[in-house]
This record gives sequence, structure tokens and C-alpha cells, in this order.
Amino acid sequence: MAEQASTLPKQSGWRIYRRLLSYSLSKWQYLLLGSIALMFLSGMEALMVYLLGPFIDSSFVEKNYEEIKWIPIALLVIFILRGIANFVGTYLIGFVGAFVTKTLRQQMFERVQFLPTNYFDHQATGTLLSKFSYDVEQIIGAAVKSLRSLVEDVFKVIFLLAVMFINNWKLALLFLIVVPIIAVIVGYTSKLFRKFSTKMQKSVGKITHIVEESIIGHRIVKIFGGQQYEIDKFEHANERYRRNNMRKITTKAASTPVIHTLVGFVLVAVLAIAARPEIATEETAGGFVSFIIAMIAILTPAKKLTLLNEILQTGIAAGKSVFELIDSEKEKDPASKVLTNCKGRVEYNDVCFKYTSREAKALEHINLTVESGETVAFVGKSGSGKTTIVNLLPRFYDVDSGSITIDGVNTKDLSLASLRSQIAIVNQDVILFNDTIANNIAYAQKIDAEDKRVTEAAEAARVLEFTDKLPDKLNTLVGENGVLLSGGQRQRIAIARALLKDAPILILDEATSSLDTESEQYIQNALELLQKDRTTLVIAHRLSTIEKADRIVVMDKGSIVEIGSHKELLHKDEAYASLYKTQISEPSLAVNA
Repeated sequence: MAEQASTLPKQSGWRIYRRLLSYSLSKWQYLLLGSIALMFLSGMEALMVYLLGPFIDSSFVEKNYEEIKWIPIALLVIFILRGIANFVGTYLIGFVGAFVTKTLRQQMFERVQFLPTNYFDHQATGTLLSKFSYDVEQIIGAAVKSLRSLVEDVFKVIFLLAVMFINNWKLALLFLIVVPIIAVIVGYTSKLFRKFSTKMQKSVGKITHIVEESIIGHRIVKIFGGQQYEIDKFEHANERYRRNNMRKITTKAASTPVIHTLVGFVLVAVLAIAARPEIATEETAGGFVSFIIAMIAILTPAKKLTLLNEILQTGIAAGKSVFELIDSEKEKDPASKVLTNCKGRVEYNDVCFKYTSREAKALEHINLTVESGETVAFVGKSGSGKTTIVNLLPRFYDVDSGSITIDGVNTKDLSLASLRSQIAIVNQDVILFNDTIANNIAYAQKIDAEDKRVTEAAEAARVLEFTDKLPDKLNTLVGENGVLLSGGQRQRIAIARALLKDAPILILDEATSSLDTESEQYIQNALELLQKDRTTLVIAHRLSTIEKADRIVVMDKGSIVEIGSHKELLHKDEAYASLYKTQISEPSLAVNA
């Protein structure tokens, strides 16, 4: 959210990097051991290059074969030690990277569960999802991969330069003059390739899916108190991702030294053959060959070091994006009062409210009392405020002035968990999670899906009428957002979920507005059972569905203009009667939310 993000303290690049680094340093033991292994790896590579000089000189120049017998054995040992060091360094640094990835994503997801509703009003879902995938991966480059480069590549350059100076210091000085130019050219071309490759982003599978569901269904999560359920579900998927990631890292760490060792065996074999008297007939300057090899070998780590700053800057930019989310202000929940034995009497006292992104007030001086067990429907044209007045009850938004009370207790004096535990909701657009029907009904209720109460709720909502015909019955997977079910079936599951919660206050966002006539009758019967003995607030789109409401509240431009029963309002022949007659004459027309 732009407004919210702007209120966060600005952080310098160095401060952001230090914060990123702190995640890695929490596993400093792994970093230390991994760094030592990488230093050893760099030393072994330089030693291998150096030993080629005396080997070549002794075998091809001096013809001293007795003296060089130990060199092939030494090179073989170096290849093996190099492979072990590479595996240890890659695994340990990779372990830290996987840990940082998991920790950041877990912190981000937990913060998402408790962000206020207006945060989601101003943030695109795709932007949020990219923070979990692309941004986190860029951070790993800055917080982990840069450390590896600093250790491995810096020491490779130092050790290989030492080899070059030992063999020919004059040529080494000449090389030092040329190498920056070479590095700039190589770095520039690499940057072009990377510029195109970094545009490609891959999803993170299950993690992205859970995050998307949680963001899209954030109101259901909040009203049913499912934050911890979502966090636990995400933690499970996140841990699975970490394990799979470590398997990939382990495979990579194992395959690289194996390949290098195989190449080493081939090279040792070639050198051993070359050392034989009948082969080594031509004299060669071993030191010069060693110098050339060191010079070629030093280009790769030098190129990586030239790109290090770009990796750091990319990671810092991603870190800023991620920390803006982690540092975003949670829903205000200072109260700790718990509402017990709730009867469901709701009262709006001179309530005013304005969305931060709009100039005009959404609600002005609303005064309304809904008695316990009463059904009150809110109707009005688009933008009249009927949805807003209901959304203020569970504190998806806080009132600007006035108060809302439940059983005489100000909702601001109640903890959000206590307040929302008293409210169930059935939306027009039902939110179902990619799970079984039973788990969707039992969502966040801390009971087993096989509990008989789940079956009883399903039966009462007439869910069993269609699940009994399915092979897996209540254990049938619904697909993403219930895509495998019809609209009527999804609505019945939502009603069963509300029945199981058994909250004293019910919010209905016109549950039948998008259904056909046959499905609507099924849902109406289930809704009547759900509304029994509950305080019910209905956001009405089709006026024909709320004729039985105890009272109908007509909204216009954020104010209440009429209140009464269906018959009373028709008799008055004013705003409600006009809306009703319009819909009767044009059956396809409904009052928009």
C-alpha cells in the first residue's frame, strides 16, 4: 500500500544490507565452516596450477623422472580434496541460503495474515506474490551468494596471482594492467545476458498457491479466525520447499566435484603419460605454462567480482521491497476484552466513515439498532454504502467517528479474535480452499474433518445431497476456489461452514444472486435454517430475496433514507418502492453492491 509504505522509516542501502546479512549470520557456524572450505578449495586450485610448472620442467626439460613421481599423486590428492571442499562449501552456504529463504517467506506470510483490509485494497495480488518468489530469490543473491563470491573468488584471485608472481613477476604486473579492461568487457556482456534472463520468473508452486488463496480470501481468514491455520499450512509447505531445495543443492554440490574429479583423473593420466621418457622429448618452460594457465583461470573469479556490486544492489532493492511488507503495520488490535454469551444485539451510534482513497464519505451519521435474532437487509444503488456498513461490524475497517456495539460493548474494546468469533459470513462469491469439502466446512474450527459435527452441518446445509453421489463423498477435493463444483454446491458448503461455526451474528452477502431458480430454492431453504435464532445482516442485490426480512434499510449516498418491512416500504411508495418496481419490471436488473 503506497500510503502505508510511505510511513515506514527510510533505510539506506547499507542498513538494508546489514539487515539482510543478519539473517545469514544467525547461522554463522555454517558460514564459517563453508568459508573455510571455500578458501581451501581456492588454495587447492591455485596449488594445482602451480604444480604443473615443476612437473613440466622436471619431466620435459630436466628429464628428472625420479623427482617428479610424486607430482601426479599429489595432483590426484588435490583433486579429491578440492572435490570434498567444493561439496562442503556448496552445501553449507546452500544450507544458509535455504534457511534465509524459508525464514523470510515465513515472516512475510505471517505478516500478511494480520495486515489490515485496506492494505489489500491498495496492493495488487501479483505484486505481493512477486515478493515471495522473485524478490526473495534476489535477496539470496545479496545475503548469501555474495558472501560466497567474496570468499571463494577473492581468494582464488589472490592465490592465482601468487602463482603468477612466483613464476614471472614482470608478466604478472603487465597482466594486472590489462585485467581490469578484460573484466569490464566481460562484465558488460554478462550484464546484457543477465538483463534478459532476470525478466523470467518462475512460480514457487504450492507456496505461491497458498499465499494467493490467503490474500484473495483474507476476509474469510479473518472472520473465521483462520490466521494460525493458514500460517501452519504455509509453514508445512514452506518446510517441504526447503527440503526439496536442499535436495537440489545436495545434488548440485555432489555432481560438481564428481565431474571435476573425473576430469582430474583424465588430466593426471595425460600428465603421467606425458612424463614417460619416450613421450617427453621436447623441452618446455613449465613456469611459463603454469603462468598462462593461472592467467586464464583468474578470469572467471575476476568476472564474478566485477558483477558482485550489481548482485548486491539488486538484492538491496529486493530487500527494501520485502522489508516494506514485513514492517507494514498490523491491524490495530490493542484491546483484550473477550465477549462471552453473546446475544447478537448490534447498534450503530452516529457512525461516520471515509475510505482513504476517496474524497466523499462512505457513511454519514448512521444510527441503527439490530435486535438479537432479527434479520435486517440493506439495499441501495451502487455506492450507497450498504456493503460498507456491514464491513465495519467485524472491523475490516475502523469507523472514523461514532461507535458500533455488540450487546452494548464497543467493538473497539474487544480483541479482534473475540469480535470475529461472534460473526459468520456467507459471501456472494464463495471462497473455498483447494482442499476437501469436509476441510472447507471445518475450516479453522480446530476439529477433525471426520467429526460428526461436520457431517451434521453438511446435512443441514444439504451438502450431503450431492456429496453422497461422489466417490470420495465429503473427502472430495473441490479444486482451486471450488472450480470443480457448481455455484449452488459452493454456496451450500459456505452455509455448512457458517452453521458449524455457530456464531450468533451472521452476514449474508446475497448468497443466491448468481444462482439459477432451482439452486436458489435449495440455498434459500438452507439459509432460513442458518438464520434461525441469529442476528442476520443481509447485503441485498435482488430485492425479491429479502421480502421476509424483519426490516429493510434503504441506503443512499452513505445515509439511511428508509427503514421498514417489505410491506411497509411498498406502502410508503418512496425509495424502496421505486427500486422494487424497477427490478420487477426488469427481472434481469439487480442492485449492485
